[in-house]
Amino acid sequence: ETSLSKRFGLSRSPRREALIRLAAEGLGINEQNRGAIVAPFDLSHLPKLFDALCLMQRMTSRLAAQFRTEADLALIRQLKEKHLRALADKDMINMVDCNRDFHAAIGQASKNPYFASLYSRLLDEACRITRFHAFTYNDELPETSTQEHEDLIRAIADQDPDRADAIGKQHTIELWNSFIRYMSAHTLFDADIS
Repeated sequence: ETSLSKRFGLSRSPRREALIRLAAEGLGINEQNRGAIVAPFDLSHLPKLFDALCLMQRMTSRLAAQFRTEADLALIRQLKEKHLRALADKDMINMVDCNRDFHAAIGQASKNPYFASLYSRLLDEACRITRFHAFTYNDELPETSTQEHEDLIRAIADQDPDRADAIGKQHTIELWNSFIRYMSAHTLFDADIS
């Protein structure tokens, strides 16, 4: 907590408030006599997180294609460009933030505040997975990853909910598959210790 105060110039009240909020969102843990720590990454919850993320990504993409405004499209396009710049600069922390904001803007364009809020929360939880996804490609995301963002924007702009839904689903499946590929490619070290 002290290092956070120094780093961000926070007094005690806003610092505590931020840590309480992080704990409420499952991203931090306030431990007695230890202070706040980052919540551990629980692999057993990953399939359920991906199920929820996929469902919300599909639903918000579908609804955004139906209800988006020109202002929504402009913001989504602007965030896509920020995401591309972060990738080009190999600024992976910024890339994760831009990716989250891009998808959250699609959630807002759905015009359903309940779906948008739930989707934003899931995106927050998935930030570590998004960073891991980039890591599995040595921070050089394949063109298909950024092309899916472009295709999703086009489907939303064309007001094609079925295509937006399909692209949103495929985008989540690719994230899941990269995680599985990485885990299955790293077998346990084997050595003769006799």
